[in-house]
Amino acid sequence: MKKMLSIVSLVTLAMIANAQFNLTYNNAPVAEGSTITVNSTTSGNMALGDIDIQLMLNNTSNKTCSWTAKMEGASTNTFVVSQMCGDVCAQNVRSIAVSVAAGESKLIEIHIGIPENTAIGTSENFVFKLYNDGTHEDDLTVNFVLTYNPNAGIEAINVAQVMNAYPNPAVSNVTIDYAVEGSAQFVLTDVMGREVMQQTVSGNGTLNLNVENLHKGVYLYGLRKGNSRSEMKKIMVK
Repeated sequence: MKKMLSIVSLVTLAMIANAQFNLTYNNAPVAEGSTITVNSTTSGNMALGDIDIQLMLNNTSNKTCSWTAKMEGASTNTFVVSQMCGDVCAQNVRSIAVSVAAGESKLIEIHIGIPENTAIGTSENFVFKLYNDGTHEDDLTVNFVLTYNPNAGIEAINVAQVMNAYPNPAVSNVTIDYAVEGSAQFVLTDVMGREVMQQTVSGNGTLNLNVENLHKGVYLYGLRKGNSRSEMKKIMVK
């Protein structure tokens, strides 16, 4: 009987441990062992990462908890983990510390670099693992299938373009040159595609944007006309 009670207690403790958090991607819960497919957002340019993954770690317990987030890649290493962000952001690492206060959430960002001249359609598998630093156990494993497909769902505008942003990374202000026939919408989005800034532009000109109120991280910018848009480029806000 005592042995049975011990087993039940262990199971209960395991359930409590697993109930300390949940993970979401695109606002949807992420289950243990699930597979997520992601297309690249830009053409090959390893400076800031061409596939950006954002996972929200929600601490549902009544105390501060700490985890280690790891990204394990395929042996071919065509795609590279160029940066990970948790408590801090670090380049060329495959693990990052993530501490979350009770009832709070924290964003885990993973930037994957794709070398130039990579063939469109190239895919690689990555495994995301979340370890509880208190128990040293593997709390959650998620499989990612990453594909280099820079123009997925995009009809390009041939009569509009935006130049590189400078300075990049930016702290408070950034300047972007543009050229467009007629008028278009300049849009700035986060890596999940949510618009954070929009402005009508026409002809040839320069945009001076204040980004000091934006959260730190990677953003995409470009021009949109109707259902079409220019190639989206990246800027890092520090």
